[in-house]
Amino acid sequence: MNHPLSASRLLSALFLLMAACLAATTGSPLRSAAAPPPPPHVLTPPLEESPFRATGPSVTMPSDGLLPDDLTATSKIVFQSYRDNNWEIYVARGNGGYPVRLTYDAAPDLAPRLSPAALQVAFTSRRTGTYEIFVANVNGSNLRQVTPNGGDDAGAAWSFDGTRFVYESYVNGQWDVFVINVDGSNPQRLTNSPDYDGTAAWSPDGTKIAFTSRRSGELGVWVMNADGSGQTRFDTAFG
Repeated sequence: MNHPLSASRLLSALFLLMAACLAATTGSPLRSAAAPPPPPHVLTPPLEESPFRATGPSVTMPSDGLLPDDLTATSKIVFQSYRDNNWEIYVARGNGGYPVRLTYDAAPDLAPRLSPAALQVAFTSRRTGTYEIFVANVNGSNLRQVTPNGGDDAGAAWSFDGTRFVYESYVNGQWDVFVINVDGSNPQRLTNSPDYDGTAAWSPDGTKIAFTSRRSGELGVWVMNADGSGQTRFDTAFG
C-alpha cells in the first residue's frame, strides 16, 4: 500500500539529519543532571565535548561551527559555534564569510533554525537553567522565550507557515514530541511513549509530522497527523 506522504517532500531533510547522526560517535546531546539524554542526533549536539563531526556520506562540519541552516532568500546561513569559548549563534554569508554573533549569554545557545520567511531564528538555550526554545530576529533583536521552564525542550522545527514549532521535551522521565505556537501559547503533547520520541519535522502542508522513535525497539521514522493521531511506522529500521 502506498503511503499518503511523499518521502522526498516530507522526510528528505530528516533523513539527511539522521544520516549525519548515525555517523556520529560523540555521545549524548543534552548534559542535564535532571534528565537522561535522548539518542544522539544533530539537533541537540554535545555541549562539553569536541564539536560534532559526521564522517559518512553526509555533511562534514568545520571544527568551530555546527548545525548550519540556510537563509536561502538572502544567501546567508545561521550556525552555532564555540569560537568565543562558548556555544553561541552566528549568522554569516552563504560561503561562511563575515560571521556575526547573534547571542551573548554564558549558557550554551544551540541548534539554530530559520523561519520560512528567513526573518527569525529559533534556537535552544540553557540560559534559564533548563534547555528551552527561544526566538530572535536574524539580527539578534527581539529575543524571547517560547517554551516554559521545566523539563528540557529542544530541537525546534518551524511549520511551513511559520506559526508553530514541533519539538522534543523531557516530561515525566521520557522524551516526547510536542507542538507549540511561536508566541509560546497552546503547547500540546503529541506522543507518549516510554522510549525516545523526537527529531521531528513538518510536512509542507502542515498536516503531518515525521519523527524518530525507538518504541519498536529500534530507531526508525514514524509519521502522525499534526494533532498526534494516526502514529504509524514509515520506514525500515535505522538500527
